Amino acid sequence: AGNRLSGTIPDLSTSAPNIDQLDMSNQKQNGTAGLTGSVPERLSNLRFITILNLAGNSLLGTIPPTFGSFPQLKLLDLSD
Repeated sequence: AGNRLSGTIPDLSTSAPNIDQLDMSNQKQNGTAGLTGSVPERLSNLRFITILNLAGNSLLGTIPPTFGSFPQLKLLDLSD
């Protein structure tokens, strides 16, 4: 969190398919946009994810409908 990442959310479903927590929150700092674009549907391929925190970025669009299929998801934060 807070690492000043920018650009779109990378495809972690192939490079880290067994990840259980993903916190890419608060990248929007010091006038930067942080992470941009839409929330990628391919994140729903992370079957073991329990925490997905993408808050504090400049994400647009709708939540992919496949996000309802996270079997172990406990926390989802997409707030601005």
